[in-house]
Amino acid sequence: MKKIVKAVILCSARAYVKLNKLALKVKNAMLLNAATFPGTAALVTQLGTDQGNFATYIANSKGNTTVTNQRNELAPTILADLQALLSPVNTVAKGNTAIIALSGFPNSADATPQSIPAQVVIKRIVDGPTTLSLSK
Repeated sequence: MKKIVKAVILCSARAYVKLNKLALKVKNAMLLNAATFPGTAALVTQLGTDQGNFATYIANSKGNTTVTNQRNELAPTILADLQALLSPVNTVAKGNTAIIALSGFPNSADATPQSIPAQVVIKRIVDGPTTLSLSK
């Protein structure tokens, strides 16, 4: 059975910088490829407005609790704006990864990056009963 590929978000409202980068990428891609995604102009405009404010809040949030709170309150709105665009993108793309790429969204077929595992530390080596063996 073939896996259906869809546009996805892959970040949460708490990952502010990553969410801002995705919003900017989607906004620019959707503006550039507006003919491919008809009927999304109002949603893209709203995303652009919210993303511009969000970027300003991110840049000015360090050491300023008022701006930090504004950033935190706007993050779910940015996520909602992106979620509103997922449906039209998936409807137009119909599983085509090239069309999904035109939207700026990552797709569900992309491998998700895995973190590097913690380094293994050997605390003690005990010789086993024979040469070149270890005991448990």
